[in-house]
Amino acid sequence: MQARVRSLYLTLLLVSLVLGGCTISLRDPHRESSVLASFRVEPPTVLADGEFISQEAVKALLDHLSLRQKVGQLVLTGFEGAVKPTDLNVFVGAFQVGGLLLYPRNIQNSTQLKELIDYGNDLTHASGLVVKMPLLWCLGEEGGRNQRLPRDLGVFENAQTVGDSAYGVEGALEYGQRLAGALRQVGINALIGPVFDRRGSNPLIGSRAYSDDPVITAVIASAVLQGLHDEGVIGIVQHYPGIGDAVYSSPGEFMYLDTDYTHLVGRELVPFRAAINSCAEMVLVSHLMIPTLDEDYPASLSTVMLNEVLRNTLGYNGIILCDDLNATAITEHYSPGEAAVRAILAGCDMVLVCHNMEDQEDVLNALYQACASGEITEERLEESLGRIISLKQRFLLWP
Repeated sequence: MQARVRSLYLTLLLVSLVLGGCTISLRDPHRESSVLASFRVEPPTVLADGEFISQEAVKALLDHLSLRQKVGQLVLTGFEGAVKPTDLNVFVGAFQVGGLLLYPRNIQNSTQLKELIDYGNDLTHASGLVVKMPLLWCLGEEGGRNQRLPRDLGVFENAQTVGDSAYGVEGALEYGQRLAGALRQVGINALIGPVFDRRGSNPLIGSRAYSDDPVITAVIASAVLQGLHDEGVIGIVQHYPGIGDAVYSSPGEFMYLDTDYTHLVGRELVPFRAAINSCAEMVLVSHLMIPTLDEDYPASLSTVMLNEVLRNTLGYNGIILCDDLNATAITEHYSPGEAAVRAILAGCDMVLVCHNMEDQEDVLNALYQACASGEITEERLEESLGRIISLKQRFLLWP
């Protein structure tokens, strides 16, 4: 009976978040952050979301980072190989990237995966820098046939199964907690997910979505997200602003959604508003064109979609992550470096570049040059770095 009452309570609470646009947080407001001791300044600043973070500590860290280190924190990269890869040494040792995204090409079994992550973390000690920034280790785990975690860590259902089954809110919360436990066993601290897109006509979403109903999607996905965060794993909400009904005009071109603002707010954005009103720390933005709102840029490069809608209208204050810059739709129109600079200028805090070491170095060098020249101002750079450092202080173990 108690479980049923709690499930009903959580359901009503999450629905109120979706429909009411309130700013209730389900996190424990008394959870203390693991701020790097030598940079902690008392008393800490209490942020709007209830977390205790010293902004003076953030500033102190920034003062000890080189420009190349600062730029590196803006980038998540993929890499090749599963055992001490050469490019991992380059990205962590030379460029000080903010995080790494794991693919099946990096995973053989749970023992190997933990050793790989431990090796990558050790590289943050090897550079001889004053400040050694911890890494985000990310995995796109969606369960079912697409499970990427070694199965000795558990078997996980896909989103459609979780949404359509008798799991309910309580079961979805427990699913997120169980998934987080498996991720943490091998050292993964961030999940590319949950999917907050509602299921529509776009075959790219399908069973990756919890429901075709925006409110059910909001409730179940938010519960999974909360479960992840309860166990110390960062959930990266995807794929804003919602690609469930997106279509392609032609191969290699951007996905687009033929909708107006009213329809977008009342349908596609409902789950994302719920994520923001619960505990979203990172949001991944897709390369989706909505011509009625911005006829020139996809959401990932659009000031309108990032600042006016996501920041100002939905009230999101966390990290915005630009989707993969190796995507064909991007490379048909921009070099990865050009797209990275545009994304940061438009309002993204981090960019994802998953493949091709030449493209990854192009992104890192282009961002460095843009910051060195003042195209990306120091104020704009440190705005994003403040968010990144604050997140790492709260969720990651410092080297």
